[in-house]
Amino acid sequence: MSRGRRLLALVPDAFGDPLGSLGGIALYNRDLLTAACAHPEVEEVVALPRLMPRAPGALPERLRHVTRGLGGRARYLAAVAAEAARGRYDLILCGHLNLLPAAFVARLLTRAPVAVFVYGIEAWQPTPYRLANRLLRRVRAVVTIRPLTLERLLRWSGARPPQTFLLETAVHVEALGPGPRDPALVERYGLRGRRVLLTTARLDERRKGIDEVMEALPALLPDAPDLAYLVVGGGPDRARLEQKARALGVQDRVVFAGPVPEAEKAAHLRLADVFVMAGTGSDFDRYPLRYSFLEAMACGLPIVAARPEDESECARPPSSQNVLVEPFDPGSLGQGIRAALARPRGSGREAEAFSYPRFRERVHAILDALATGASVPGLAPFAR
Repeated sequence: MSRGRRLLALVPDAFGDPLGSLGGIALYNRDLLTAACAHPEVEEVVALPRLMPRAPGALPERLRHVTRGLGGRARYLAAVAAEAARGRYDLILCGHLNLLPAAFVARLLTRAPVAVFVYGIEAWQPTPYRLANRLLRRVRAVVTIRPLTLERLLRWSGARPPQTFLLETAVHVEALGPGPRDPALVERYGLRGRRVLLTTARLDERRKGIDEVMEALPALLPDAPDLAYLVVGGGPDRARLEQKARALGVQDRVVFAGPVPEAEKAAHLRLADVFVMAGTGSDFDRYPLRYSFLEAMACGLPIVAARPEDESECARPPSSQNVLVEPFDPGSLGQGIRAALARPRGSGREAEAFSYPRFRERVHAILDALATGASVPGLAPFAR
């Protein structure tokens, strides 16, 4: 019997999400680890999270979740070294640029190649960690969610990895889809007879665009007196946003739902007529692959988003329901919301291109390519 592959995965965090509060990178790593465990030739995946704010909950088969490294950099490096010295590993998956020093400690002990995963703005310029920046030139592969990130990474780093792959984020369409409003939620949030704009986001930074939507409401309400704005998510910025709603005189139209359990996310999305995430600033052009947009698309919602910096990605995700607005332009945002309100809900089928089963297939193809040094048709390597 041939031996199965053993993977060592170093991730910021990945599991444990009772209130749907994991960030996009953590959700991506959760899907990545789950897909890797499902590969028929993988014997075991050993994952070491750098952070774990909550209990991990149910874990996939063949995943060993090692938490000895929680509590600081020194503890994490020691845990990685101990795990790497303990057994055989065929591949090291590094779930963030900042974890490259730990990944190369493991590489010294295992001789296994390193594949690093990069996402958005964290990879667009050098990290604060000079060692991580230098080690980037020694990885076997870079896996990215979008070509623009790889282009910018290679530009500043000078890295020329032997293999590069595209692995876009996934959405669990089986748990979503269009549907009727939940009457209990309609009553809870006072949405009876209202058309609803919705944003789902962690309330920890202004670039999510919630300020801009609230600022647009006074000009929208004369023509749309039935309009309400539902904000789903928690975080330290909530008090400031509530104060701003009062200052704008729209506190009776803005509902802060707080964080909601993952199991209730679809029901909250179905309350909406339009999903809005019109954050501004060049760092927000990551929108094409945000989980929130994919989830809204899967529920058939028209989407209003700020136009991305990279014009080639304006149609990603490709949906007739998307309305792009100009950043820093309140008039454009208002026009975009009016246009989206006039559109019917879609079927949600356009999100199937980003479904988790397809993501899992891509992960398996990439793991096979990393084992053989081959390329993967339709995924990479990128021309350089």
